[in-house]
Amino acid sequence: KTDNYDVTSQTAKDWLQAQMKQTVLDLTGAELDEILYYVYKSRPVIGFRADGRALVIIAYDAASVTVYDPVADKTQKYSAKDAKVLFEAGGNRFISYAE
Repeated sequence: KTDNYDVTSQTAKDWLQAQMKQTVLDLTGAELDEILYYVYKSRPVIGFRADGRALVIIAYDAASVTVYDPVADKTQKYSAKDAKVLFEAGGNRFISYAE
């Protein structure tokens, strides 16, 4: 249920924690290559762009990172270098979860 999220009253991490049984992790400050461990473990990672828009990191390989943009409702593949620049511009703010 997503209709009860209010960006002015709670963080994305707090809202996710209220919706999930798993422990939500604030991975802010981690480097992109570090958070890809969670994707490797089949746990999507939410990363934020400089404008605050969230992207879901869903896959990667040695040369690229694939993200889902829920606003545009599309999947896009970035080179590893471009993805690193994209998320660094957003302050390396990431959220995932632990089982």
